[in-house]
Amino acid sequence: MIFQIGNKDDMNAKSEDGLLAKRILTEYMDEFQDRNPNLYVFSAHLHMDEETPHLHIDFVPYITGSKRGLDTRVSLKSALAEEGFTGGTRGATELNQWIASEKQEFVTVMERYGVEWLQNTTGATERIAELMREAEQREQSRERTSLKERIEANKRIVAEREREKEKSRQHNRGISR
Repeated sequence: MIFQIGNKDDMNAKSEDGLLAKRILTEYMDEFQDRNPNLYVFSAHLHMDEETPHLHIDFVPYITGSKRGLDTRVSLKSALAEEGFTGGTRGATELNQWIASEKQEFVTVMERYGVEWLQNTTGATERIAELMREAEQREQSRERTSLKERIEANKRIVAEREREKEKSRQHNRGISR
C-alpha cells in the first residue's frame, strides 16, 4: 500500500509542509500494526527523497487456527474477517470495508495536525482494491494447485503401498503351499 499527502506543490518534501506530512505518515504507520494484527508488516518505508513524501507499507495477511491444511495460512479475506470486516454486497467486500476504515484512520491522524483531506476522485482506490482482489485470487489458485499436487503425491504413495501389499500376499501364498 502507498499513502501520500498532497502533491509536489502543496506538500513538497523539501518544505515545512513536507515535514508535516512526514510526521503524519510516521504516526499513521506507528499505529498500523496495532490496528491490523492479522497483517504482518515486513517492510515500511517513508520516502522523503522524491517530490512528495509518501509511505510504502508491505504486509502479509495471515490467519492462525485454520481448520483446513496448515494451522497458519496466508489469506487476505480471512485476515480481514478476523479483524471484523465481513463481506456484504459486491461493493462492500472485506477489502473495501478495510480500505475505507484505513482511510478514516489516516484522515483522523491528518486532522490531529490540522490537515484537511480532499478526496481523490480518479478511481485510484477502486483500482487498488481490484489489484488486491486479483492478488488474493492468485494466492488461492496457488493454494489449490499445491493441494492438488499433494493429493496426487498421496495417491501415488497409496498405489505403491497397494502394489507392495499385493506382492507380499502373493509371496505369502507361495510359501503356504
